[in-house]
Amino acid sequence: MKRNVLILMIVLTVGLLSSTACGRKDDIDLDRAQNLWEQQVILIDNYIGEVEKSTKPEVTVKAMDTFARGLDDLIPRLNELFAKYPAFKERVNKESGEKSGVSPDTQKKQEAMLKLIAVGLFTESLVKMKEGQLKEIPQLDEAQKRLLAVQGKLKLDDALKKETGVDEVYNRFFQGQVVDNSNPRVEKFFEKMRRASITYSLKITMRNMYILGLAIESFKAEYSYVPDVSEVDQLRTYGDFVGKYLSRYIKPGQPLPLDDGWGNYLYYKFADRDYWIGSGGSDGKFSGFDQKGVYTDLENNDVIYSNAKFVYLPRLEEK
Repeated sequence: MKRNVLILMIVLTVGLLSSTACGRKDDIDLDRAQNLWEQQVILIDNYIGEVEKSTKPEVTVKAMDTFARGLDDLIPRLNELFAKYPAFKERVNKESGEKSGVSPDTQKKQEAMLKLIAVGLFTESLVKMKEGQLKEIPQLDEAQKRLLAVQGKLKLDDALKKETGVDEVYNRFFQGQVVDNSNPRVEKFFEKMRRASITYSLKITMRNMYILGLAIESFKAEYSYVPDVSEVDQLRTYGDFVGKYLSRYIKPGQPLPLDDGWGNYLYYKFADRDYWIGSGGSDGKFSGFDQKGVYTDLENNDVIYSNAKFVYLPRLEEK
């Protein structure tokens, strides 16, 4: 009798512990999700920092292997949360349909999960960035394969990747935008990401301006004047400009270089044989074609290209 009671107590205790450890199937541990997100960000920060400083293949290999080990440690815990998300999402949908709506606590948990999924996507992009391109250096190629093998363990399926809101959070992540975070390491990383995003967008802007300028110069060489349109978008249907001139400088299927790195249409102005192409920069506010010179403050400044050269431009440090 005593033995049966003891067995029953053990079973009940194990059951209670298991229940406590696992938690509700439709719930997310907010602190755990936020902590994992921070650990991922710091891991990425360390990896990018080491690779940027690296001048020797063996140093890069070490950085890749360190990143792989750190990722391998996080993946089981990440997969556990990802596996719980579908049930949690059902709960969110149920709360949304009720009169009281989604509670602040549930909303915070969903936001934390979206951030986790977004940083997972970013990690995936980072790992696959040089996939198959390092074969000329065998040791780097092998390290890349090891890193890809670890990444392959992350159960970030299509349903999670297409989760509503992930794209927006991912873009914010890429642009270095983060709020409500008190970890200095994370804030420092996002500041670096923000600066890198602005630099990247400026390079796209300047590339598009240069290509568009080449096409206009070709057009001008043949007709002795420049396209007389008031908006750059009108160049799409301006005679044979796209088919005969712009197509010379872009690959088939490539988007026309009519917008800047932030997705805003470029500005255009002409006068006889002269032309100007402008961008409003990171804030999208264009201050006019009279600006000239070179600047170092990359935020909120315009870019202007005129008659085959940049006349107002950022000083970008090349690595």
